[in-house]
Amino acid sequence: MKNKLRAVVATASVVVAAGASVLVGSGAAFANNGYPWDGCPDGDVCIYAEGVYNNIGASDITNEYYYYGTYNLSNQFNSHWILNNQNGAYVKLCTGYNGTGDCSDVQGPGHGEYRDLTPINSIVLYQ
Repeated sequence: MKNKLRAVVATASVVVAAGASVLVGSGAAFANNGYPWDGCPDGDVCIYAEGVYNNIGASDITNEYYYYGTYNLSNQFNSHWILNNQNGAYVKLCTGYNGTGDCSDVQGPGHGEYRDLTPINSIVLYQ
């Protein structure tokens, strides 16, 4: 009986561990305190419309990203707000497509920046 119980407990432990690794490896960015920030949903990185500086909100969002990965930008010129409404995830702004070129501009979790996106051709979300 003890051996059967040990086998059941061992199997349950493997199932729980496998489930945890699936959750960790899902690629989702982690949320920042559970609240939207100027319309940017919790856990997202948002790019707002060109030239909108004051009173930005959800209706001004042009691009929204949630999952870790590399995203190419198109038609993003001049100055835009970029808000990183995540906790524990970073955003790199890259001059080349597919996360290449100069990627030295990094925004940490909960960081917002109003900047010229003309030279930026991709962003990378990572932990």
